[in-house]
Amino acid sequence: MRKTYPAAVKVSNDTKQKIVELINPSLARTIDLFLEAKHAHWNSKGKQFYSLHLLFDVVAKHLRKQADDLGERVASLGGVAQGTVQEVARTTDLQPYELGSASVDDHVSAIVENLAQHASALRKAIDRTEEIGDLATQEILLTHLCKVEQDTWLLESHLADSRPPIREREERAAPGGNGGRAAARKHPEAAAQR
Repeated sequence: MRKTYPAAVKVSNDTKQKIVELINPSLARTIDLFLEAKHAHWNSKGKQFYSLHLLFDVVAKHLRKQADDLGERVASLGGVAQGTVQEVARTTDLQPYELGSASVDDHVSAIVENLAQHASALRKAIDRTEEIGDLATQEILLTHLCKVEQDTWLLESHLADSRPPIREREERAAPGGNGGRAAARKHPEAAAQR
């Protein structure tokens, strides 16, 4: 913690510091994702524009609420919620968002990938809260994980016709993967759309 404030929450100072250090990266990812969802909401173009315009806004609202929960948890523990644009840019570990695209599918794909990465990080943070013994923070993170995974599913459903099955995407992404050549042989129509 850079600076601490008195906090009546009956948790040891060491535990408070560990939790604050655990939550702030999640806060940065959440704010980053919120901004990505708003960017997609404003800038998408394509056949599914209207339904995705609305869905991107719903996802952004969920992320805004989650960021607020995380910032308030940090503050309740006497920490400083690191939610400025500068801190978010410095701390986020999400893939950079491509600003030049207007394609609805490109926006959905980028957000789905970053939501999935965020969900994976939330799972690790949940495990860590269990080790630390902070059930209150664990409850917050579990609630967020459920919503992030639901939002991932809702968005990914819009890509069903344009993406190869997830197993093939994982094979391509694996170290030593074949760069999608096997997937292209199995699903030439999906490869042609890339």
